[in-house]
Amino acid sequence: YEPKLPHRVCRACGYYKGREVIDVE
Repeated sequence: YEPKLPHRVCRACGYYKGREVIDVE
């Protein structure tokens, strides 16, 4: 994967790197 911004996550699914980061960082 590529290093993106901390808030760069798919809003459609609300997941980042397989982690649930909808309201958590």
